[in-house]
Amino acid sequence: ALDDDIPEEKCSYEFQLTGISEGGVLNEASITASITMVASDGPYGRFSFSHEQLQVSEAAQRVNVTVVRSGGSFGRVRVWYETGSRTAEAGWDFVPISGELLFEARERAKSLRVQILDDHLPEGPEEFALAITKVDLQGRGYDFTIQENGLQIDQPPEIGNVSIVQIIIMKNDNAEGIIEFDPKYTAISGGYALHGSSVTFQHGQNLSFINVSIADDNEREFEEQFEILLTGATGGAVLGHHLVSKITITKKDSPFGIIRFLNQSKISIPNPNSTMVLHLVLERTGRLLGEIQVHWELSSEFDITGDFLFTSGFFPIADGENEASFDVHLLPDDIPEIQEEYTVRLVSVEGGAELDLEKCTTWFTVAANDDPHGVFALYSDHQSVLIGQNLIRSIQINITRLAGMFGDVAVRFQILSDNKEDPIATENRERQLVIKDGARYKVDLVPLKNQVFLSLDSNFTLQLVSVMLLSGPFYGMPTILQEAKSVLLPVPEEAANSQ
Repeated sequence: ALDDDIPEEKCSYEFQLTGISEGGVLNEASITASITMVASDGPYGRFSFSHEQLQVSEAAQRVNVTVVRSGGSFGRVRVWYETGSRTAEAGWDFVPISGELLFEARERAKSLRVQILDDHLPEGPEEFALAITKVDLQGRGYDFTIQENGLQIDQPPEIGNVSIVQIIIMKNDNAEGIIEFDPKYTAISGGYALHGSSVTFQHGQNLSFINVSIADDNEREFEEQFEILLTGATGGAVLGHHLVSKITITKKDSPFGIIRFLNQSKISIPNPNSTMVLHLVLERTGRLLGEIQVHWELSSEFDITGDFLFTSGFFPIADGENEASFDVHLLPDDIPEIQEEYTVRLVSVEGGAELDLEKCTTWFTVAANDDPHGVFALYSDHQSVLIGQNLIRSIQINITRLAGMFGDVAVRFQILSDNKEDPIATENRERQLVIKDGARYKVDLVPLKNQVFLSLDSNFTLQLVSVMLLSGPFYGMPTILQEAKSVLLPVPEEAANSQ
């Protein structure tokens, strides 16, 4: 059975045994089997409104709402709905309704209408809700019971995510007006200019703006604030709860300068064989007053223990200097590692300057090294010939993984005997085993062919054929240690055939 995302009703299949090879007999009473594939992926649909929110004016007198059917469209489905009051009241602002829609098979959408009442009163936006309350599949013969195995033969239709639509009756009957405001000056004179002292809302308008011009005086300044207060409303409008807006003129061009990196944002370097110095350069822009001290730190999602001489520090920038630098020392090691990414971040400044938040971080990557996916080998003292029950002879092969242990690696090998007439000692010429991520070795038990003849002075040759990385990320390829690619395994006396 194949899993797909196509809505399907339940379906029955019959399997029949039609023949048997010579010597067997079919039992005619039980040569067929019936299989029911249960319904899947919502064959009868999920019912939702096409919009979560609708806006309508009183003058429109009605609003059309669409119910859509997503997923499957099999069968006839009845959908129940009803309205509910919120800030808009049923009977005063709209006509309450409740009812049902019948979706025929393959029918995807239906609409219904709600009547809006015009009461000729100035009002702000009001809302009410229309909800889908129930869906029901029409017809007989459906089984929605959840069986003991957790399966449900028929899947009922469902109510979708948008089961409630919010209907907003917009501001009406000249509920606009004029809003007056008054600035409270806390910024220095000349810092800004206010245009007018009122704003007018037109019919249907629910958003307006107070225009303030901020003057650029070309001086480096600290943060300044002023407030605008709404003082009154006319023409049917009323003031709400939020009457004061506080406006902040941010500090301009830090008086002590801005600190940021000059290096490219991402740097790639090889894994070093000796201590490597990464030279990072910074710029101090703006005013350069006073000596400052900049603190930095290095971090990574990888373990950085022993990788760097220091992982944090600080350095000074003298008064009047516009450039500085510091060094990160990357230490060498012989531990196999995949590619690793590190972050150097400027964390704070002492002395008044500020960090450029968009350029206070730089990244660098160190390439993979020392065969991170492993070097594979065979060692003779790790291999053995075993004799099991019924004198079944097997070879226990142990493949060793040297260097890195990152990723799953498939290793193919073969076992040969020195019997010239039949050198293939196992059922298959080559076999494969998988050494998992983080594993240092893998042991496999390989049965020998029953008919293979083993003399007392004979040997097996165990040989690695190939290695392949199965799971990433890929940083080079695993390899075979050539001097340990194969080993000889003598046949012990207890495993040899009698002469």
